[in-house]
Order: sequence, then C-alpha cells, then structure tokens
Amino acid sequence: MEIAHTTALGQTLEQRQQLSARTLQSLELLHLPLPELEARLTKELETNPVLEEALPEEPPAPAASEERDDNDESQFDAQNAEADEWHDSLPLPGTGNDSSGIHDRFANSPAPPEPLEALLVRELATSGADDRTREVALAVIEALDENGFLSTPPADVAMACDADLDEVEKALQLVQSFDPPGIGARNLPEALKLQLARSGKLTPALEKLVDEHLDDVAKNKLPQVAKALGVSLEKLQELLETLKTLNPVPAAEFRQAPESFVEPELEIKRSRDGSYAVKLLRERRREVVISERYLKMLEDPGTDPETREYVRDRVQRARELLAALDRRKSTLEKLGEVIVETQKDFLDHGVKALHPLTMKRAGEMMNVDESTVSRAAADKLVITPQGVFPCRFFFGTGFAPASAGGEGSADAGVSNRAVMERIREIVAAEDPSHPESDDAIAAKLKAEGTPVARRTVAKYRDLMKIPSSSLRRRWTGK
Repeated sequence: MEIAHTTALGQTLEQRQQLSARTLQSLELLHLPLPELEARLTKELETNPVLEEALPEEPPAPAASEERDDNDESQFDAQNAEADEWHDSLPLPGTGNDSSGIHDRFANSPAPPEPLEALLVRELATSGADDRTREVALAVIEALDENGFLSTPPADVAMACDADLDEVEKALQLVQSFDPPGIGARNLPEALKLQLARSGKLTPALEKLVDEHLDDVAKNKLPQVAKALGVSLEKLQELLETLKTLNPVPAAEFRQAPESFVEPELEIKRSRDGSYAVKLLRERRREVVISERYLKMLEDPGTDPETREYVRDRVQRARELLAALDRRKSTLEKLGEVIVETQKDFLDHGVKALHPLTMKRAGEMMNVDESTVSRAAADKLVITPQGVFPCRFFFGTGFAPASAGGEGSADAGVSNRAVMERIREIVAAEDPSHPESDDAIAAKLKAEGTPVARRTVAKYRDLMKIPSSSLRRRWTGK
C-alpha cells in the first residue's frame, strides 16, 4: 500500500493499492483457460532458457516372467467398464474419464462442407449457359450475402458487370435453380416459394400464405389467417407443417461458426459413500521445470559475474512462473471444493436443486478476494455427475423461501437458474390450447414456496427464448 502526499497551493491525501508483478502474473495465469495457458507456457519456454519440459515418467514395464492372474484381468475389465460409462454419460465426447479424450471429437467430425461460392461456381460451369449469362451470374453469386440472399439491388449488380436489368434477371433465375434450394432469393417469401416450387408443393394457398400472412403467423393470429385464406384451422396447420420443412436461411449449412472449445479443468466425482471429490484435470499438459544445468551454473564459483547475474534473473523469473502455476492449481481446487460444499443438492439432483451462490461468499470460503474467484471461474469447465458446466454456472442470486424474505435473497433458498428450469418444466407440461400465463406461472411458483414476481417470470422466459402465452397457444377446431 502506498500513501502519497502532495503539497503546493493545497494538500491532498491519496491512498492507492499497487499490485506486485508477481501478483499480477498469478492473476493473469489464473484467468487463462487451458489453450491460452499452453500458449503462454510455450512462449515462456522460448524466451527463458532456464525453463525446460520434464519428460513424463513412464510406469515400469512388468518383467517378462510375470504373468497376469485372473484378478488382474478382472480389474482391467472393470477399469475399462468404468471408462466406457463415463464416455457414455459425458455431454462432451471423450475416451474414458480423461478429459484429453474430448479432443477425439474433432478427429471423428465430418469434413467441413464445400464453400458456398465454390459450389455455385462449379454448378455455373456445368449449367450450359452462354458466356454472357455465366459472366453476369458470377456477379450475382459474388453479391450473395452469408445467408444466401441477394440483398444487393439488381441495379447495383448490373452496374458492377456492365449489364442491363434483363440480363441480371436471367442470370438470377439461373442461380436460383442451383443448390441449395432457395439460394439467390431476394427475401424470405421468395426463398420459401423457390423451395416449394422445387419440390412441386407450391399451391395457390401456400403462395398466398407466404406472400401475405407470414407476419400474422409469427404473431399466432391463426384464426384470422385461416379466414383470409378461406380454409379451416386444421387445413392451415397442415400448410404450416409444410412450411416448417423449409429452410428460411438457404446458406445455413455453409455458415461456419468460429471454433470454440474449452477443455474441462475440474472434475467432481461421486464416491460410493455419496461424498464428492474434486480432481484437477491436466492442469499442465506438460511439466515445466528449471534446468539443473543452470542451477549448477549459479553454484559454480567459476561462472563469470555477468553470466551469473543473467542466469540468476532468469531463474528468479522461472520460479515466479512456477509459483504462479502452483497458486493457479490451488485456487482452482479450492473453487471446486466450494462448488461441492455449496451445491451438493445440484450434484445429487440437477439444476432444479441449484442454490444461490455469490462470488463474494465463495471468496470468503476460499479466503481470497471475489475478483480472484471471478478470474478463477472465467472460461473454465467442470465435469460433474450432472454433465459438463461452466464454473460461472454455479454463481448467481436467487430466491429464499416465502417465510424467509422472498425474492432477491442470496446464498439461501433456490437459485435463479433453478427457477428458470422450473418455469421451463411448467411450460413443457402446459395444455397447448390453454398455455400458462406469466401470472399463472408466478402463482404456481409461489404455491411451491418460491415467491417470484410476474415480471421476473416474463424476464426469465425471455432469457430462455420461450414465447409469451399468446404466441404459444395452439389453435384447434374448424
């Protein structure tokens, strides 16, 4: 802590906290997920010569004269069975209970699809169109957006390739005949009609429905739509089922989401007696140590002073790095222990039993600042008997029982995530023709001992992307 005094025309007293470089490094490493931690270690190995990777110790091989008895084989089979059980139960694929196996999902993944533009250009080349039409069609293909729509005005396409509007329209029709169906549409109704026409299902009723009533369908005004089309509600439902088979985004399968994969760092396993244990999974994929060669150089009286000073500085930096890695390991283990202590009901029964937990409370239990808890939980995954979850999933306020103060309580009662899960269950079990209103859901939660305001139900429902009761209503009858 540093206190600074300033004397001039006036005098001020300022108090500020300065973090040491060692503390900053510890906090930085704590925040990093495993892939970034690996990159950081690689950089340290490249820039600090006294650091080296320790060779992993291999278990001693059994002597050739040793024979495996039946007990050994049964134990081997039991271990394999346990690994298979974890393989089947984890949401993230793996090979047994070693989190490294999760990467196997990439090895078995299908090859990425051919880029959309390359596919369309290949179709254009085999279309049999004349040279001029192919030239304009290529400009149309280049103008398509990531969803496969021609959002660029045809006049702009014409200007870009020095063509007239008739040539652009001819080329556009050619592109719209390519795969995937609906490609090159100028809007959603056109994309749907192109797909219906391709499959031979474009009836006058469907065409009118798509052209004039998509907004009313989105607002669940089905009786009005049925009346406008002159069909029964039952027939309208059949038309809507046909629309559901179509793709509103023609290029959806070609859009590549950025690869995002975080390897779990913690595992919480249940023992036979019902207790839980925390295990740190591969905190370091490789062991980094200080080279004995450089340590001996410090002890050697023959080492010249300049070299000794350089080595001493690098060894000190290496020791600070290794100490920061050890603190990271210890903090993550403590975080796992807090989850076990505060969320045993979740570990036993799932999301419905999740309790409120604040970063401040966890910091008190771990004897660290809540900002340290936040860094420890950031971008970290934990394997639990209920599945794989982000560490931040376990934090949040919630609701105390009605007799204990009601909504907004923390560290007691039911977590807001548990309430959201209960809302989801209520909606899933409702009568589709008479869906539960937000008021009705709030009343049910209150009757179950969790006082939640109607506005909170509406907020959580929106967060879960559950439509309002008026939009969830399923219309029946003629």
